[in-house]
Amino acid sequence: QRPAAANGTRAAQVREDPAIAAKPPVPDLLQLGEVVVGSEVHCTFHLRNGSSDALCFQFPNAIPEPFGEQLLLEPGKGFVEAQAHHPISLTFRPQNQLNTGTAGVTIPCRLVPVTAEELHKNEPADIVPSTQRPARDLMLHVSATADQQGVQLVGDSKEICFAPTVMFRTKVHRFAL
Repeated sequence: QRPAAANGTRAAQVREDPAIAAKPPVPDLLQLGEVVVGSEVHCTFHLRNGSSDALCFQFPNAIPEPFGEQLLLEPGKGFVEAQAHHPISLTFRPQNQLNTGTAGVTIPCRLVPVTAEELHKNEPADIVPSTQRPARDLMLHVSATADQQGVQLVGDSKEICFAPTVMFRTKVHRFAL
């Protein structure tokens, strides 16, 4: 576990303890925001490989709850060549209300180094970690909130009054609910 820095930044942590520079960066949080139940949101991110070896990556077959089948990562497995990046498409289709909180849900991505020969001869499912090439897990944190779309008027009010406009007047917009 990394020691906490006074101001919390990675640069400050590295100044306090140079060994931190050799550790992987803190996992990223992918915030999908607020999504209406029954709709969907798409985003694309890239797995970047800065090493001199190719990597095989694989996301879990079953996405952790509370997302489950509502979240789709494509492709779920593949290769990233050395000094290259690979796009990953994420689709969130909420079917019920959901709130992951600010920390999000952790989705591990298994990374295994592969040789150039394995890269061109094998499928990602055929690659297994070994003592010569240990697997590492890259943690992706995904945060989202899904809720029903709706407006509720409280009381006997038939009007919605918006904030005052310039010149201290109010605007009233009437519409049927």
